[in-house]
Amino acid sequence: MLGSFLIILLMIHDGGVLRRPSRNSVVGTFIAFLLFLKSPYFGQLQLWAQKHTVLYVVLLLSIKIAGIIWPPIPGGTLTLASAPLIGWKQAYIIDLIGSTVGSSAAYVLGKKYGEAFIRRIISSEAVEEMKKFKIVKGKEPETIFMLRMTVGQSASELLAYGAGFLKLKYKTFFLSTTIAHAVLGIPMYYLTETWVHTKSWIPALFIAIILLPILIKFRTRYFE
Repeated sequence: MLGSFLIILLMIHDGGVLRRPSRNSVVGTFIAFLLFLKSPYFGQLQLWAQKHTVLYVVLLLSIKIAGIIWPPIPGGTLTLASAPLIGWKQAYIIDLIGSTVGSSAAYVLGKKYGEAFIRRIISSEAVEEMKKFKIVKGKEPETIFMLRMTVGQSASELLAYGAGFLKLKYKTFFLSTTIAHAVLGIPMYYLTETWVHTKSWIPALFIAIILLPILIKFRTRYFE
């Protein structure tokens, strides 16, 4: 059951090359998630997760951490998809802890080993994307916060490696990304669980109408 879910996620994941999510990848992820919800595997996985909660949490946390250090593993997608299985609060906390540990490790690796290491473990394309980050001198916390908000789940790994590579202060990186994670993650996890159980798009549309114009504006300011 869990294996089937992971196979679906890996099929629509971006293949480990860090880049801005394409329209096709976003649509593909959404369609795969819908298909999984309508399959008999969803109910079976939900029962299994509730029966083996500790094991499921350990697996989620491990995959999330590994997915940041080595992006081909779809850690963020799996934790988000687990919101209707174990509850959005539990899934969000797991994602936050995994993101903190994994991002810290990626930050240290990027800072210590630099560009050559990042090219080897991820891709040359990721390094070129990383160099497009516009870090505004004197406004590093704001810059990191908005970059984390605008690149979203799919490229947070790139931001972690980039922050280390660019020698940004860890305290600035940690606080800014943690706040951004909460601002973006809490509504996302809540809405995912709510939508699965109620099939109502109204809360999501309301938040999207408010947030999308802001994110689009700041994306051009901080990401070329």
